[in-house]
Amino acid sequence: MGYQVEQIREHTWMIREESPLCPVYMYLLEGDKEAMLIDTGYGSGDLKGLAESLTKLPLRVWLTHAHFDHIGGCRQFQAVSVSREELSVWECNWRMTENLREEDGKSKLIPVDGSVSIDLGGRVIRSFLTPGHSAGCRCFLDPAHHMVFTGDVCCKGDVLLNLPCSRDVRTYQAALLVLRRELGKDPEMTIWPGHHDYPLTVSIVDQFLGACDRLLENHASGELTEGPWGMARRLSYGEIGIVYPA
Repeated sequence: MGYQVEQIREHTWMIREESPLCPVYMYLLEGDKEAMLIDTGYGSGDLKGLAESLTKLPLRVWLTHAHFDHIGGCRQFQAVSVSREELSVWECNWRMTENLREEDGKSKLIPVDGSVSIDLGGRVIRSFLTPGHSAGCRCFLDPAHHMVFTGDVCCKGDVLLNLPCSRDVRTYQAALLVLRRELGKDPEMTIWPGHHDYPLTVSIVDQFLGACDRLLENHASGELTEGPWGMARRLSYGEIGIVYPA
């Protein structure tokens, strides 16, 4: 366990946290007046101290969603912003990580509704809901720097729609269409996910949309697979996969 830091743009860092389960990525973005940390990982180390060594600006913390591998470091911060839809997801997930105590609870959470703009000073981040993997997943778009931070909404791997607070394939498809529309036709746009390979191109979103189309139009069905949450089906499509309830 531990952190690795990579500067991926000017005033922008990826923080990688190692884990036997799956490495997870957090992102630190700096404006002229404030900085923001996207996700807090498993919480295995002094994430707050690391972030403060990279920026001296006042720091906001935002979550893409409230699964245990993205909220473990929240206890180190006074306040954390998250989609209102994720409050129930938090209840289930803080019990799954040793780094969160019961008294951490929801007292530090700032619930956020719908789309918002986050002005860091000379750098405005647009955040919008993209439910599917979880009820209140959200992405963070930095159009001036041609970057979008997607958490677990899309990655070069499997997206799980079979978890207790996941939404169905049709809801996920609608979220992907929102994401695709927000990205527009910017040829320089890069996608920075919460896990696996990075950066990605917009084509990864198109692959997930293609997989959703196959499932919803009954042109394909996934193979049965068994996981921690019971039986599910997995559809493989190009470089990605969608896991959904059996």
